[in-house]
Amino acid sequence: MFDISHTLINKLVLHVIRRPDVSPDWDIMDLVLGILYDQIHESFTLSTTWENFTHGGKFSSQDDWAKGRTAYTEPDEEHSLWALQLKIRDPYISRRRWVYNIGLRRMAADSAMLHYAKCCYDHMAGSINEPKPITPSRDSLLDPIFYNNYIQCMCGKEVLPTAPIELCHTSMPNFLDILKDELRTIPIILITCTWLLSPEVIQDFLLGNVVIYWCDDSSVVMHLNSILPQNLYTPWNSVHVFVPICSDKVYHPVYTYEDIQRMGSNAFHDGLQQAYCRSLRAEDQRNFIDVNEVYRCRDRVYINTLLARYQKSSEEISELNKLIDTLKAENQSLNEQMQVINTQKTNMEITEYESLLSDTMAELDMLKNGISALSVRLYSSMGIGFQPDETEQVPLLQELQHAIYASLACANSRR
Repeated sequence: MFDISHTLINKLVLHVIRRPDVSPDWDIMDLVLGILYDQIHESFTLSTTWENFTHGGKFSSQDDWAKGRTAYTEPDEEHSLWALQLKIRDPYISRRRWVYNIGLRRMAADSAMLHYAKCCYDHMAGSINEPKPITPSRDSLLDPIFYNNYIQCMCGKEVLPTAPIELCHTSMPNFLDILKDELRTIPIILITCTWLLSPEVIQDFLLGNVVIYWCDDSSVVMHLNSILPQNLYTPWNSVHVFVPICSDKVYHPVYTYEDIQRMGSNAFHDGLQQAYCRSLRAEDQRNFIDVNEVYRCRDRVYINTLLARYQKSSEEISELNKLIDTLKAENQSLNEQMQVINTQKTNMEITEYESLLSDTMAELDMLKNGISALSVRLYSSMGIGFQPDETEQVPLLQELQHAIYASLACANSRR
């Protein structure tokens, strides 16, 4: 996720939900992005269009002192991913860059996971000098997320406290609920040496990464120890860290007064920052959303779309091939039928022609016979007493006989 040359300064993994009294028409993504949009513009004087900020694009300040890019994708209909990367030049150290990675994963219309990491990068290529030390300072970029009137951050089932809570008899039930909450992902720090360590100071630089409780009443701590099992025992004048409970064998660190004195208050503060602000758990690192992860997710969505399109096209091609095979079989069957029909038709025509030819030949024979007989009659009678044969079967011969008879009759009358 991060370049190995980057030093993690602060991280946050927050479950953010829409407040119950806010209209359900407001989507959690729009609410959080609106807060980030205003905060980044105010903090770094970076301006860009809302469309460019929410749906992916690049922007920078006029002097290139700050540059940013965003990415957005929708893996499915319910979830969506958004990420921002900011690169800010340090105003005092020319080789130093501050890199901010902010990611947002929409879980539902009223729920999202916010990932945040602030890193420092010192460009030391070509330099023989030691990098300048990083001066600790409070990271306030995401403060509006904690104190907004439209959203709230959650610690498991409870709202994430933004101020230290005094552990007393009245707050004991709430403390136990948070402690035993299986959905809790951040540790609880119980401070019983408030005269040595300020809960407000620790809460200030660990905001969002821990829940701070403090107690200056030993009877309350004794009552707590009587309720909890032995592995959760809290000594007086100590700092007890209750990590998320996932099994009975989880180790919950305890730092006694002697340990803190030996380390020194400032070193102990730095140790808490190192443990809970400057380190990412393996699970958080795997699930962290940054611009590159959004790009990879968008590529996976595109690949899945292409695969689905390819699968659909393959099925359509398979169906068309089946249809082609069916049509080929039908065409073959029709061709065979056509051949049979053509053969039958040819045979029928030949038979008809043969029958017609036979009838014609028979008529021709009859006509020849009739002409021969007529000739014999004419020569035998020399035209005298010639009479047409009314019983002649050939109509043409009947007409011919009538014509001859008429001619002979006309010739006789002229004599």
